[in-house]
Amino acid sequence: MVTIKDVAKRADVSVATVSRVIRGIGYISEDAKRKVMEASEELGYVANASAQKLKNKNLETVGFIISDINNPYYFGIAASLQKFLAKKGVELVLAFSSENPVDEDRSFRYLISSNVSAILFTPTNKENRGVINIAIQNGIKVVQVFRKIYDNLDTIINDDENGCYEAGRYLIGCGYKRILLLDVDYPYISYEQVVPSREKGLLRLNGEKGVEIAVEHLNLLGGNAEQIQKSIEAFNPDAVISATSNFGVEVLQYLKENNRNVRLVTFDDDKWFELCDVSAIRQNDENLADNVFEMIKPKEAVTRTVVLKQTLVCRDLNGK
Repeated sequence: MVTIKDVAKRADVSVATVSRVIRGIGYISEDAKRKVMEASEELGYVANASAQKLKNKNLETVGFIISDINNPYYFGIAASLQKFLAKKGVELVLAFSSENPVDEDRSFRYLISSNVSAILFTPTNKENRGVINIAIQNGIKVVQVFRKIYDNLDTIINDDENGCYEAGRYLIGCGYKRILLLDVDYPYISYEQVVPSREKGLLRLNGEKGVEIAVEHLNLLGGNAEQIQKSIEAFNPDAVISATSNFGVEVLQYLKENNRNVRLVTFDDDKWFELCDVSAIRQNDENLADNVFEMIKPKEAVTRTVVLKQTLVCRDLNGK
């Protein structure tokens, strides 16, 4: 591995001079700066970001542990965050938990060792409080996003409960009477322990005259085509609400292949649902990024929960 000493030797300057050039501090002649930059490029030297962070308090790095690598929604969020944070001079580092608490723990330890300023994560379970405390003890801000599972942690969540309620109310207003919610079944935690709850939102409409509601919880990590088919054929809904874009795609494929006249509303809007005239519950990614930045800024030690409003995008204004 190329070191700062190698660069100093190639540039024929002191190690201290190379350090000042890399850190951008103190006076360095233009000639010395040019030599260091040329030597760094020739040797392929890249300054250790973690080491520089310890010396330069103005450099901040945020880690984002993505819980489901197969869900395009998370990568859309990561792209929005990266763009927003870059404008603030903050770097974004991605890690992955794959909805597995062991991988979540490993990702936390990697980000802690990388000296990040903050860690955003979507909790996979309630058992990783130990590693969360290690991060906090190291001065790292920890924020749970999209799921509120741990108490006493700053939290940013989408208002999925009200979003599902609004979707159900919209469907009822369009004349639909049998509504099936395909909700999430988490691998390592009971869905009853997760906030927000889409199911609770939809069940607020249970008293509507002539309306029947059913809820099925599906494996968050996929492989649900057969279960979706069984759920639809068993309940025979005239409308389906999908909790994720992945579920929505599988529902849409089943409906198309079997020529079923069932209206679909899905969470996690994207261009494919727009092209297929599928109504969607859309999150405000820009608002999320802004709230993330505000929450990771050093402030008084007061635990905060931010609930972000969503927008129901209706693409079937004529109902059935």
